[in-house]
Amino acid sequence: AVVSTQSGHYSRDHRNILTELGPETSDKKMEMITLVGRFVDTLRKSIQGEYTFEYKNASKNTKSKDSRTAREITKVSSKPPKQISVGSELLNAVQSKLTDLAQIQIKSSINTIREEIKSATGIQPSLFVPDAAFNSLVYSQLELFDAPLLNVMDTAEKCIGKYVARITELVMKPFPQLQNEVTAITKSHLQSKVPNLKDFVKKYLEVQRSYINTNHPDFSERFQVANLVFRDELSDEEMALTQGNGRPIKKSQEAQLAELMGRYKETSLLEESRKDKEVTVMFNLITLYFSIIRNSILDMTPKIIMKFLVTDLMDDLGSMIITKLLSEDLERILMESPEITRKRSYSKKMVDTLTQAANVLSTIESNTEL
Repeated sequence: AVVSTQSGHYSRDHRNILTELGPETSDKKMEMITLVGRFVDTLRKSIQGEYTFEYKNASKNTKSKDSRTAREITKVSSKPPKQISVGSELLNAVQSKLTDLAQIQIKSSINTIREEIKSATGIQPSLFVPDAAFNSLVYSQLELFDAPLLNVMDTAEKCIGKYVARITELVMKPFPQLQNEVTAITKSHLQSKVPNLKDFVKKYLEVQRSYINTNHPDFSERFQVANLVFRDELSDEEMALTQGNGRPIKKSQEAQLAELMGRYKETSLLEESRKDKEVTVMFNLITLYFSIIRNSILDMTPKIIMKFLVTDLMDDLGSMIITKLLSEDLERILMESPEITRKRSYSKKMVDTLTQAANVLSTIESNTEL
């Protein structure tokens, strides 16, 4: 009974191997189409996080086998392999770069702001500072996003391409040449999406710089920014006049600040101190607007990547791979590796042998019972 049970376990193991390897087929075209469809579906599910797989990334500092102790080898081998998905790795890679992008701060110096204010003309009532100076300074600060954002796109493209070979290996294990062809085609197709992606990113950044929207809903804090700076120089009596001597009055934020600034300009504040106050307001306003655009970019970046590097890629990937492979020699591409052929042949023989052994054992057991 023990031998019979053990024989059954071995037979099941070899049947599982045959199922994993799949049957030999003479219809190479159908086999290729089926495998490509399975690859595209697996890649899509992995990007969506619905499919995970093992990925071993050899470290450059890994010790050689000869230099490791038995305990170290046992510890490494007993550690469960890491299960990942393309989607999770893409998200982690992009998020890491976005964390760096989120740390970008404005680089305008106080002297630069002072010079811009001095050379600017015209006052934009809703802003309280020279509009030309503000626009010029903000424009130059927004250029700080160009290189980091394009770098994020390169990182996303490389991350997806990095795992394509692993997925083709999992799906097309018996056919090394097919793996190479599909990997090369997919990476080439992925890279072909990059120019359009970067063009869109550049246009998006140009749009952000084309108009400095000081009426942005999140920029309403500019009133508080200016208020805090200017009101410090007014007496309690002047502030009371501005606020209606405590009586409830209905004034827009623009009107309140305009009146506040008017009284501020009538104070006896020294010219140099007045300029310092104005520079402080300008710096705070630039910082506020810069953070608004930065948050917008942080929100848009994952969406841009999903549109250009995932959705557009997956839409026509399968048909494009099949079209290219049909022009190739399918007999060559779908030639199994010698190792797979040997493994299948061995498992077939083992299944046959174990089946015969099971029949013999069953007959012996029946006769023994009689």
